[in-house]
Amino acid sequence: MEVDKSQQSSSAVASLPAAGVEATGMEESKGISSYVILNSMSRRISKETKRWLIDLENIYSRQLPKIPKKYISNLVFDINHSNLTLIKDGHVIGGICFRMIPTQGFSEIVFCAVLSSSQVKGYGTFLMNQLRDYHLKHGVLHFLTYADKNAIGYFKKQGFSKKIMFSRSKYSGFIKEYNGATLMHCKLEPFLITVFKLILNQVTNHPSSWPFVNPVEKKEVPDYYDCIQHPMDLTTIADRLDSGHYTHKSLFVGDMTRIFTNCRIYNSQKTVYYRCTNTLEKYFNNKLRESGLSELKYDNL
Repeated sequence: MEVDKSQQSSSAVASLPAAGVEATGMEESKGISSYVILNSMSRRISKETKRWLIDLENIYSRQLPKIPKKYISNLVFDINHSNLTLIKDGHVIGGICFRMIPTQGFSEIVFCAVLSSSQVKGYGTFLMNQLRDYHLKHGVLHFLTYADKNAIGYFKKQGFSKKIMFSRSKYSGFIKEYNGATLMHCKLEPFLITVFKLILNQVTNHPSSWPFVNPVEKKEVPDYYDCIQHPMDLTTIADRLDSGHYTHKSLFVGDMTRIFTNCRIYNSQKTVYYRCTNTLEKYFNNKLRESGLSELKYDNL
């Protein structure tokens, strides 16, 4: 096992189970932490790290019953593979097994699973965001994975697409193909975060943004959430931006567009709100063009 010391945070080092683990993220108030376990033949594995890997192996086997357990075990402990491990209150509740190939510029996601008792709580997204951050720090900007029909929806929500915008020559012969599974790709765009923040700040400071800065208060508009199924506001977008949710243009533009669409659904054309959304949408689209984002080609999931 090895430790990538450049990625350890001072608050997390004390809780690391000896060598072989790299801290990636912590939410101490919720008892949640995540670590990347780097398999290696040069260092001995600690008892706690071994327990984590065994627990993770069991979670993969339980949540992915069609995959032989021996195959899972071989990859979990393989020196070419690493495991992003999610810990809650001292127990493993999920993880992602991956193989980073820096020379080719991508990582293959092999297994991704969360305990059934911990699903629908956002941990799957939390894991993927931690994995993104880890790869951005290492300069690896592409994910590839073979997803079965039950996993395609999850990966789409995480920004993956069936359309592979990555040279086949980069990954052909480096990843294992699976019958009955769909190859999916995600490109990480670190420079976008800065641009998104700039555009969001400009939109928020626009004189016509005032109706859309915060969520609609149900007390003030009782029937709003009966009419609008997917509410959105600028504060929520800011929170999502800080959490790393927007990994490509379509997610960011989609949420901004939802603000304008919701306004037009609920309000009549004669209202000040309708006029504000027309003005703000035009301003937003102009800022997209000025930033050059309108010229970028992204997959529409």
